[in-house]
Amino acid sequence: MISAQDALARLRDKERDILQLAYWDELSTTETAGVLQCSESAAKVRLHRARAAFRKHMPPGAASITAESATQRMGA
Repeated sequence: MISAQDALARLRDKERDILQLAYWDELSTTETAGVLQCSESAAKVRLHRARAAFRKHMPPGAASITAESATQRMGA
């Protein structure tokens, strides 16, 4: 079975970076945009796309649980 760590390893660097900023470093979208030197809108889109890519690498049941809990923590 694929773990979250395995799924992260399969992501592109940019996808992994934004997920780490948002979840591990617990940065807000505004703070993440500052670190990435992009607009807040661009940071939101990048995070959305990174979440989708992450879900694709997770087993079907695990992806929905992971996405729901992550979304609740991020307030999205």
